[in-house]
Amino acid sequence: RIRWPSGYSTRVNERTSVHLCRPRDDPRAAGNHLSTQGFLPVVLRRAGHEWTKGEISTQKARKTSVRRHLRWITIAIVAVGGLTYYYVAVVVPQRVPDRTQILRLIAEVERSIEQARVSGLMQHISEDYEDSHGFNRRMIQRLAISGARSQRRLNLSVQVPEVDVHNDTATFVAEVAYTTGDRPVIPSEAQHLTVTGQLRRERGTWRVVSADGWQEGQRSFY
Repeated sequence: RIRWPSGYSTRVNERTSVHLCRPRDDPRAAGNHLSTQGFLPVVLRRAGHEWTKGEISTQKARKTSVRRHLRWITIAIVAVGGLTYYYVAVVVPQRVPDRTQILRLIAEVERSIEQARVSGLMQHISEDYEDSHGFNRRMIQRLAISGARSQRRLNLSVQVPEVDVHNDTATFVAEVAYTTGDRPVIPSEAQHLTVTGQLRRERGTWRVVSADGWQEGQRSFY
């Protein structure tokens, strides 16, 4: 650490020696030097030879260049991450036919209910969900949590004979057969429901905004 007469200090490498020149001395007599206005002339030595003003300027330029490159690399990583998210969340779904996206959504809802995965179910339910029985999104979430805690297994078999898409809205009809416990879904022994639903495209993703018919099954399950 260098203690300047004015009280300022700076750090140098362990292999560097520093010589301060008094104002009455001619700093040129000591060899190459770096003089900064307002400070005493200084001669820096590294590994047995003097650092010239040009060498110090080169070192500073290299450090500035490295910092600049790191900054641009960080910006590039953030930009690539944003573009990747946009491609996966917006571009790719738009390339898949709407009917296929909706069928996948219904299949994912079916698996989430069977596996008691509340988050898997709720990601497909719109914040604006409201059905004719008065259920909203928060009430659906509470039912899903209650079902997961009850540890009662619900087995589903879902067929979707009808899907109609109109721009950013869609409707579907699903025929659902279900059993509880360890009983497999055998059509002749299962209970049956007809579920009708409405969906809306929200930021490139289809979500359920209303569904009716499942409430009868909810009453027998909970």
